[in-house]
Amino acid sequence: MNKLDFCGVLRLKKRLLVVACFLFMTGFLFGQNGYNTTTGARGLGMAEAGLGFRDVDAAFNNQAGLAYLTGVSAIAAAERRFGLAELSTYAAAAALPTKAGVFGLHVQYFGFSDFNQQKAGLMYARKLSSKVSIGAQISYLGTRINQYGNAGLLTGEVGLQAEVAKNIIASAHLLSPFQQEITEGETLPTVLRLGLTWQASDKVSLTAQADKDVDFPAVFRAGIDYRVSKLLALRTGVATNPTKVSFGFGIELENGLRIDAGTAWHQQLGLVPGFGVGYGLVK
Repeated sequence: MNKLDFCGVLRLKKRLLVVACFLFMTGFLFGQNGYNTTTGARGLGMAEAGLGFRDVDAAFNNQAGLAYLTGVSAIAAAERRFGLAELSTYAAAAALPTKAGVFGLHVQYFGFSDFNQQKAGLMYARKLSSKVSIGAQISYLGTRINQYGNAGLLTGEVGLQAEVAKNIIASAHLLSPFQQEITEGETLPTVLRLGLTWQASDKVSLTAQADKDVDFPAVFRAGIDYRVSKLLALRTGVATNPTKVSFGFGIELENGLRIDAGTAWHQQLGLVPGFGVGYGLVK
């Protein structure tokens, strides 16, 4: 191996070591979302408490919420964990309502050129009644490490939303029902999430959520969405294990276009900023 090749290998190993250290230190934080899945900038601003979303953001949180879309919808989001380009996530989704239900596509990329994880999924949602909806997604998950090879597998997730009382939505979501091995010694997280969303008024929405990975203690989340005006919404939230505080805002236009920004603050590791753009109308 010549000097140039040797230096290249050292740089690769250094970058992989940085990623590995942060994945280890924040492994539970990642595991709770499952394969580094983003909740979008709107969810990020509410401490990732997005199970009750009933618009295009549901593509990143709970597919059952897509059942309330009334037209073609799309969303794109990006976030960078703790200021490291190697820990960036990019995601996009699109959904099409039909008489048979809502069909959608979800794609995602995490990492950098020498280490990355990809997700591509097909989504489906429909209403069972005026107050109950279900959703599901089948996904291909891939991991690529330069000079070490690729690995991939198929998995799924299912979601439910039900209006249990006036202005109160109960939500449930199960990620990867069967534990599957990504690589030797590393399994895909199985995560059950339960939540309640209360539309307290035309301006205020409150969400409480619990996430339970089968291998880790439960995470509790709470978020608030306050609509200052028809144009502007402010958001905040808090989560445990690890403790995080989140803030964000959204600008929503009458034509269905929305621009979101959010950030979460980890007391040891720092900020996780996120940005997103979405389009979609709901019933």
